[in-house]
Amino acid sequence: MNTNFMRIIFLITAAALVGIGAVALFLRDGNQEASPSSTPTLTFQEHDVAFELRSVLLERKDAGGRGRLWVCHERRCDSKSWPSGASAEAATNGGVWYQYQDDNLVKQGTGARQAETLIAKTTLVAPRGLFLSPSGKKLAYFLDNIHEEEKELTELWLYDEDEGGTRLLVENIVRPDALTPPRWNSAGTHLWYMADSGQRDEKKVELIVVGVQPPKAEARFRNIQWQLHQEAADFGAMDVSFTGRSVAFAENLPQGRTQLTFLHEGSDTKAVIVRGDIPFLQWLEDGSLIYAIQEENSFVFWRLRSTVHNVVAREDGTLLTARADPSAEYVIFVRQAEDRRTLNSLHIASGATQTIASIHGSGEEITIASLDHRPEEEKQAAPDGNITAPLRDDELAAFIERHMKDIASEPIATPVRLITTGQTNVVFVDYRIANGQERRLLLTVRDAVHPEWSIRARYEPAGGEWRKVQGGGLPDPAPKNVYEWEENLNQWILKSSAK
Repeated sequence: MNTNFMRIIFLITAAALVGIGAVALFLRDGNQEASPSSTPTLTFQEHDVAFELRSVLLERKDAGGRGRLWVCHERRCDSKSWPSGASAEAATNGGVWYQYQDDNLVKQGTGARQAETLIAKTTLVAPRGLFLSPSGKKLAYFLDNIHEEEKELTELWLYDEDEGGTRLLVENIVRPDALTPPRWNSAGTHLWYMADSGQRDEKKVELIVVGVQPPKAEARFRNIQWQLHQEAADFGAMDVSFTGRSVAFAENLPQGRTQLTFLHEGSDTKAVIVRGDIPFLQWLEDGSLIYAIQEENSFVFWRLRSTVHNVVAREDGTLLTARADPSAEYVIFVRQAEDRRTLNSLHIASGATQTIASIHGSGEEITIASLDHRPEEEKQAAPDGNITAPLRDDELAAFIERHMKDIASEPIATPVRLITTGQTNVVFVDYRIANGQERRLLLTVRDAVHPEWSIRARYEPAGGEWRKVQGGGLPDPAPKNVYEWEENLNQWILKSSAK
């Protein structure tokens, strides 16, 4: 037989086997079931990825529910003491403790002898609940109307540590109608809770998504029958994206399977069924979803972009807790292998993992309370080591045009303006969403061949100017060249230059 022909047959067969071995997920529109498959065995090249971590705050609870704090950094973990008088139910970011004393909501800083009253119970109102944001800077709580107890009315309020004040988020909540307590999304931009919005004998269960800045509460993702998913909304693996327009949640099924449901507002609900459990999922700032599948003795991190699932990394042992960092570059996770627990970092772009510290003890429940990384302004002076190659303006423009919808996480996103900056591969992108409103992103294009980007800041128009709604107080890079998208010509046109 012809040698070249045999070689072609071999290559086709090998490619087919690789494709079959890599498929572990099956997508279906709606909530249809797909045949589960085992996660593949993976190998990775070694990567030299520097993890610029200052500290990880771990909260550990013993069998009695008493919390303890550990700060892990530089390959060691140190205990952090609680203030005297802090209760086991206190919520903390490691520097400030929030709790109730004599029905008053109080806070107490490290080293403070006395607690400061934030909201006092009066004959009219009483605070209730502690719902601390992932950053530990914002605390949501209910304020019950006890003057007219028969009306069973309450409001959802927010205390902002940075602003040093409180503000109203949602008013006129009927207490029995709130079916689940509020939960924060991983970005700290929204809360959600499940509510019965029906009238009289009519039951109408909806997911209420509450924006923080500006305050806005509305029922979202209405094409999901939320009455069937109360456990997921209450305490399951679930997250709402930074924009509040995407949701994902995981639910256990019989025979050791799990269903992952995800939805972008304005598009159809999609679901995937896998073998194993999904103990962790989180929306990243670029609109992608990272999640982990736990099987018997190993777990695999996956990343979902649009409808494409890609393997990120595989680890032996059991995943105990995980959280992605604010820049969406790393996942910090606690792994238990045999009798050893370790705190680890996963570099999402490369799939490289490394051990940060060993964690002593095996019987305590562990959660990652917060992450602390080197501030972004310290990184700006040095080239970004996670960029594959510097790109010219025309290459950046082509990349934005090709991936606009995925970058914006919108089913309809029309490019309007592209502004390059003096920082390598860092650009402002203005775009128009379905309702005609404009939005702006500041993003870094990390890899144009294997599309990889990270969103550094988001903006919305306010009073004729762009108001930063995410990205902290970091200074914006100086603009360089301004391009506008001409629909008639179907291309970018240079409008102004700083040169």
